[in-house]
Amino acid sequence: MKSASNRLRRNAGILLSVWLLAMTVLSACSGTNTVDSKETKNTSPNKAVEITFAWWGTTVHNERYQKIIDLFQQKNPNIKINAQYADVNAFWEKLAVQAAGRNLPELMQMDLTRINEWVSRDLLQPLDPFIQQDVINLKNVNPMLVSGGKVNNQTFALPVGTNSPAMIYDPAMFEKAGVKPLEPGYTWEQLASTSRQLKEKLGKDYYVMPLDGMLGFYHYLRERGLWFYNKENNGLGFDDQVLIDFLNYWAPLRKDGVSPPANITVSIKKNEDKLIVKNKSPIDFMYDAQTQAIQELSGRKLELTVLPTTPGGQKALYFKPSVMLAVTKETSPEKAKAAAQFIDFFTRSEEANLILLGIRGTPIHKELMDIIYPKLDESVKKIIDYSKTVEPYAAPLYTAEPAGYSEVTSLWDKLNEQLIFEKTTPEGFAKQLREGVKKIFAK
Repeated sequence: MKSASNRLRRNAGILLSVWLLAMTVLSACSGTNTVDSKETKNTSPNKAVEITFAWWGTTVHNERYQKIIDLFQQKNPNIKINAQYADVNAFWEKLAVQAAGRNLPELMQMDLTRINEWVSRDLLQPLDPFIQQDVINLKNVNPMLVSGGKVNNQTFALPVGTNSPAMIYDPAMFEKAGVKPLEPGYTWEQLASTSRQLKEKLGKDYYVMPLDGMLGFYHYLRERGLWFYNKENNGLGFDDQVLIDFLNYWAPLRKDGVSPPANITVSIKKNEDKLIVKNKSPIDFMYDAQTQAIQELSGRKLELTVLPTTPGGQKALYFKPSVMLAVTKETSPEKAKAAAQFIDFFTRSEEANLILLGIRGTPIHKELMDIIYPKLDESVKKIIDYSKTVEPYAAPLYTAEPAGYSEVTSLWDKLNEQLIFEKTTPEGFAKQLREGVKKIFAK
């Protein structure tokens, strides 16, 4: 299933890949100094420096980011930060043009699914010199939280916040059905059994959303010590039978009407269409940062818990960067240092995080959570609380998705739609996925 926004995002990714093929870029940087998390120090350079910070976001994000920029400039009068922002699709399209023209902004927001491509095109510079010299302070940060910004053991981007895969559920619907909610540590078998009980008790107009997309398969693979891509990031990292087994787990739930039929599934194109929002499903699966919007749209009290576990399996949950900040390669040493100072201020200062208030996920600096928590909306508090639930089930991220990820995702969506309309089988899905991915990486 693909939404219009997903198609636009993938088209933007393809456009970026085309533009970046033409790129050649220059060199790097170093830096010193730091920003204190409680009382921000004036770390302005002696000479005035002007940089541009590019990000994507909503009106709320833009307003809060600008407030942080204004505050940083007050404390660092010799650093001027120009804002460049747009919605996510326009953001990547503009960055593609700027990359081709070699006039990228010095500081940019980065996504986990794109970092490998940008590093492979030599468009980002490592942040490790700034971390080593304490310009960016990560002393109290769990290394697992920043692993998403690493490529080839170098740190190319720093998360603003993190989020994790989650089950969002309606406790009132469980109570209505007389079914006990699933608790952390529940198994895949218990998920199937509970889903059948809910369907039976709630009736024909209700369905239980499956965890049958790439989010669920990633989790399924990680429990088995596998990853979607191979170590070289140029092909699949699992045997066909693993995917066939995963798809076969969901087939009887779909056949028996526990999961929604194909025509309903493909009609869900945005948050407002989700069955849990319409009070027609007690369960859905997504990243925890997305649950705030679902909570608000539903108008009901919803809760979060972890994804299912395989007895004897490996820890499979993870902390994924919500968004990251990166410094582009052609930035001069002076401007790169100023950008690094702003990254530290943005991610570590109390003042900045009291402005953000968790809208980009759980802060990577744990001490900030206690500071901002009393001021958060209830839906955001649930996300912060959920991050603590995730910790016992979490393991470091695998290598970030390679260039071509958006095409792979598009292929998965196409095959999944064929599968639920019974135009292919799990075996056919696995075969076509492998052949398609091979063609994508052969380009």
